[in-house]
Amino acid sequence: MKLQNFIFNRLGNSFSALFLYNEYSIQIWDKVKTEKFEILNFCLTEENIFSVFISFQSLKIEIQFTNLGIKVENFSFSPTIGGFKILLTEPDFIFKLSMISTKYIKIEKKSNEEIEVFIPQNDFFKGLTEFLYIVKF
Repeated sequence: MKLQNFIFNRLGNSFSALFLYNEYSIQIWDKVKTEKFEILNFCLTEENIFSVFISFQSLKIEIQFTNLGIKVENFSFSPTIGGFKILLTEPDFIFKLSMISTKYIKIEKKSNEEIEVFIPQNDFFKGLTEFLYIVKF
């Protein structure tokens, strides 16, 4: 994965990031409260997890690979039009996600053994945070 372009709008405190991943160009955007913020644990697969720290006061960008500590067998993010989808087969995650209402992610139960989670590119980090909060706790 490669960070192709990053734009920060100081007036609206929003940013847009364009990532290249295989044959996909993935754009995500979100709003932040200040000019200094941290992006943590952006994932495409269980093994491909990286953190990005961005500070516009020092114009510093770092990309580091880290581990979330989520132990799952069938866990992957697939880029789609308008965001990412995640197909989960872990019974514990299916139970947790089917019992909670969400604000930033869409959940569709495919069967008793599968659930699909869609994280839209708009408010992507809020959606990713909501998803990770649900499955980790």
